[in-house]
Amino acid sequence: MSSKSLQSVNSTTAQNQFGKLLDDAQKEPILIRKNGRDCAVIVSVETYSSLTQRSTVDEQISQSLNRSKKQWDGLFRHLSKP
Repeated sequence: MSSKSLQSVNSTTAQNQFGKLLDDAQKEPILIRKNGRDCAVIVSVETYSSLTQRSTVDEQISQSLNRSKKQWDGLFRHLSKP
């Protein structure tokens, strides 16, 4: 997700209009900027859950691939012995 495509507000506005910010974040992520720099993104719980669930699935796939690679490497070494 590119920060250029996000709705953004400065930190003072976020602080002063926090209720509105929370409502808006239910529709789309909101980028918070402080002193001209990106510093946080507010997202809905649904979006957060989706992102963390994907991360967990990616981790599980990576671990499974690593286990398979180790097994195949062991088998290849065994078959390569004279």
